[in-house]
Amino acid sequence: DCARRSGYTRIEASACAGLGDIFVDLNMMQAAHEIYSQAYRIAQRIDERFLQLYLEIVRAELAWTSGHWDIAYSCLDAAGRMVLDHNSTYEWGLYRLAMGRFYLAREEPRSALEPLEDASTCFLSGGLFPDAAKADLFRAVALLQLGQQDEAEESLDSALQAIGDVELQLPIVVAASKLVDS
Repeated sequence: DCARRSGYTRIEASACAGLGDIFVDLNMMQAAHEIYSQAYRIAQRIDERFLQLYLEIVRAELAWTSGHWDIAYSCLDAAGRMVLDHNSTYEWGLYRLAMGRFYLAREEPRSALEPLEDASTCFLSGGLFPDAAKADLFRAVALLQLGQQDEAEESLDSALQAIGDVELQLPIVVAASKLVDS
């Protein structure tokens, strides 16, 4: 509200998106949907393209978590068109990561492999090692679902190598165990 009164619309849009992320963390999906929609309207009005891309992806995630596959795919399609309009390896990586996660959510691990590998490659080429590790973790999950244990271990090793810093590897191992358990 303070950002709106001060005329800092970009800050308001970012704050709404951040609040949506918090609602997701708290499993308050309806509240997340509402605040993300508000952020999206603001981002469209001020033509904040990266935030629009991010919001399309999180709106897709919200849709697929509640089984609304058509809505999720529509959001991802819109995100894909945004990415193709600009030449950003990072944005392509975000989009491909989201597509891989979409296929995993649909229980189509074979379809998830290519976009997840593509996302990891994009992130590594930009030196974005934590993002590459995230893609590799999801790829490990897809490989496990396909019964490819050795390849899954290689993907997990890639995630750990991408992080490099030993202190950051523990959260990766914890996250991997949660992904495998889900």
